Amino acid sequence: MGDNKTPVNDLPHMNFRSYIGSLRNDNDLVEIDTEVDPYLEVGAIIRKVCETDGKAPLFKNPKGKRGHLFQILGAPNSLRSDSTQRYGRLARHLGLLPTCDASWTNWSIARGMNTGPDQLGVLIAKPQHIWQIQQQWKAEGKDMPWALAMGVPPAATMAAGMPLPDGCSEGEYVGAMTGHAIDVVKCETNELLVPANSEIVFEGTISSDAEDCVLEGPFGEMHGYVYPGERHKSPSVRIDTITFRDNAILPVSCPGRLTDETQTMVGPLAAAEIRQRCQDHGYPVVEAMTPFESQVTWVALQIDTVRLRQMKTTAAKLCKSFGELIFHHKCGLTIHRVVLVGDDIDVYNFQDVMWAFCTRCCPIKDEYLFDDCQAFLLIPYMAHGNWNPLKGGKVISNALLASEYMDGPDWETGDFEHGYPDNVKDRVIARWDEMGLHT
Repeated sequence: MGDNKTPVNDLPHMNFRSYIGSLRNDNDLVEIDTEVDPYLEVGAIIRKVCETDGKAPLFKNPKGKRGHLFQILGAPNSLRSDSTQRYGRLARHLGLLPTCDASWTNWSIARGMNTGPDQLGVLIAKPQHIWQIQQQWKAEGKDMPWALAMGVPPAATMAAGMPLPDGCSEGEYVGAMTGHAIDVVKCETNELLVPANSEIVFEGTISSDAEDCVLEGPFGEMHGYVYPGERHKSPSVRIDTITFRDNAILPVSCPGRLTDETQTMVGPLAAAEIRQRCQDHGYPVVEAMTPFESQVTWVALQIDTVRLRQMKTTAAKLCKSFGELIFHHKCGLTIHRVVLVGDDIDVYNFQDVMWAFCTRCCPIKDEYLFDDCQAFLLIPYMAHGNWNPLKGGKVISNALLASEYMDGPDWETGDFEHGYPDNVKDRVIARWDEMGLHT
């Protein structure tokens, strides 16, 4: 049981329908009965919702629904406009490939494109876990069994977006993260297991034949760009069976400029893994966050400067160590800039991070470049630059002043919080509205 009243598998993070109910209870859902065209119009509405931090739209009557088209939930994990509830949908959140020997099952999020009546092209790239497992099936000369589950428990979606360590199965991770096991059922056509309360499930195989490929794209990606005519050679995915719940609801994300699920999930989850990796290796990292404003290509690491001084290291040694640790590991694949900041900086506050970056990190002199690591191909300056798009282009930016490595900060911050006595601040705050200075 969950809260001793609600069965575990009916909790919002364990059941997609319950999750939608929680959005309704949070007054964070707009239920649209008006007929809306799923071709472009739905996508345009979702994109505008993401860019304005609007309520999640539930399209209950998409054009063609009577012909068995599904309901559509847009922006399922985007931000809220209320600053006190900004990450509410993420808070409400806390498909499947085994290896040939079934020792490792991977749940991941990948982009795919309909390329035929029963065919998809799915972008699979090194070093993704889905790519690693496909290589094992290729070595056996066999097509890989595959399932695409949509409308799954929100906690499973979160886990599927995390850069977990090799060999870690996301389904098991969800159980460890939430304290509840996910109910699963066997697919109709293969031995894969999918969440029992999934809204929609596609089943089939991914071809292991290097010649059996399709062209996938163009696609509006997480960095806010679409390149017309750009297509990627992708493995062919055959769909054998589609099953779905009565009156199924299809969750839809519309990636682009800030802010949508590709930023709210990909970035913070990568930051969490980077922080854990740094801490596991003994580095004095307190917090980590990918600023949304960087299109989640940066991660800011808050450093415990007391411990830093105890290390008796230099900026060059520290930055080179961080680069080797992060940029040569899967958790750092999507990140191209790491900004090291002191413990006076709130890494969840972009103004704080930018203040430190712009005033404490000297261009060139405080930056350490890494060109021998794998790049994230989807970032436009890599894929459309004048260099190898698959390698390098990464940097550690040292936004720690020299005194933070030696004797501690030798400055005072010039702002309201730090620049005035408490009695003055209290008096100003108490009279703020009275003086007409409403915020």
